[in-house]
Amino acid sequence: MNSSSSAPGIGAEIELTGGGVRIRRALDNSPSANAGLKSGDVITEIDGAPVTGLTVNQVIARLRGPVNVQVKLKLTRAQSGPSEVALTRAPIYVPNVELEIRMDGGGLVAEATGPWPILDFTKGKAVALKPVSGSEFFVDGPDHTRIAFAKDSTGKTATATLNPGPWEQKGTLVGKR
Repeated sequence: MNSSSSAPGIGAEIELTGGGVRIRRALDNSPSANAGLKSGDVITEIDGAPVTGLTVNQVIARLRGPVNVQVKLKLTRAQSGPSEVALTRAPIYVPNVELEIRMDGGGLVAEATGPWPILDFTKGKAVALKPVSGSEFFVDGPDHTRIAFAKDSTGKTATATLNPGPWEQKGTLVGKR
């Protein structure tokens, strides 16, 4: 489960180069990844304007913008040369909290695996989850954390909510299901 902060944009780590802006990494499930941007691609224009001479902050400001609005990029790729790509900006989620939830000894356990602990979960310590119903579990710990799982249209578990209610924290499940 990932819980994240977000900002609208294309979802790529970038760095300046002499000829433009190099993609260091397209974030998973981001507009950049969905459009096929790869590490090493060099952006030379954003919406028809050259990026040469811009600072990283100026480039980021041009890549960010309202959600669901397209941005056009001119790219240079090592193997195939110049190309143009249109991306639709979306909220970009950066993981803050990650929990690994797994079966262990016949029961469900959860452990913080990301950079931050949360509620009853700390890094390196699996905590037993006790069932409340077929889709909700709780931790018998100081925070009395509850986790509710929801399924997608195919019947697979897709999301998890920590402490459902006014102070809930929603997350998505990644990896094996």
